[in-house]
Order: sequence, then structure tokens, then C-alpha cells
Amino acid sequence: MPWLSKDQGWSILSNLSATQMESDNIWPAIQEMLGRAHAPYLQNLEAAPGLEVRYVHGDLRLRNLAVQCAGGQIQSVIMLGLDWAGIHGSHVYLADINPSIAPFTQRPASVQRGAVMSQEHDYETIWSEYKAKVCEHLLDMDAG
Repeated sequence: MPWLSKDQGWSILSNLSATQMESDNIWPAIQEMLGRAHAPYLQNLEAAPGLEVRYVHGDLRLRNLAVQCAGGQIQSVIMLGLDWAGIHGSHVYLADINPSIAPFTQRPASVQRGAVMSQEHDYETIWSEYKAKVCEHLLDMDAG
């Protein structure tokens, strides 16, 4: 895997300001990436030919996504930190899962120790953190 350098326009989403995230319209790019990542994958195994598998990241937070921008346009969004990744509806969350994903942001209630992992959890987790970061910025603007 190539290095994700700033010279090539890469940034970890948790390092971006709320203003950058909002102005660069990053949420639609995250949704598109999730659509591709969550698409059914057709296994062609001898033991189970034609088996459809759907994958789940399991720890999809802003710190586990990188975005590449060039000329003010989003070129790519990729997932990082795939050490919790598993199969949707089959694998379970680890015993040491932290319910807090960022200051003032909690994982969805259904994401807990031993719970079966689902793609919906990926979406709910990243949306709650993204929304909290952008809303925090909007609240700061109102206060100022």
C-alpha cells in the first residue's frame, strides 16, 4: 500500500476541521465509499460456490478514514485500521470495545461487547461522529 502523504493530498478525516469537512462536502464521498465497501462480494470457493459475503469495518470512525483532495475536489476516500473488520452478521465486537468514539460522541447502543457486527453499525458510527463534529462547529458559530 502506498504511503498517504500530504504532498499527494491525503488527510485523515479526524485531522480536518469541521469547516473543511462541511465545505468540501465530504459526507457524500463517505457514503459512496461505504456503498462500494459494503457491496456483496461473491465468493467463488469450492466449499461454497456462489456464496455472497458482505464485509463490515467494525470501527469506522473519522480517524479510520483518509480523504485525497486535489484542486478542491475529493478524489478518493479510503478506510484505514481494518483490524476489527469482519463479516456482516457473523463476526462479533471485541471485549475491549470503548463505547466512546470521540469527545461527546458515543457509539450506537447496539455496538457493544460481543454484539454481532453489522454494516448498519458502520454507517451509524461514522454518521454520529461526523454529525457531532460538524454540529460542534455550527454551535461555535452561533455562540460567536
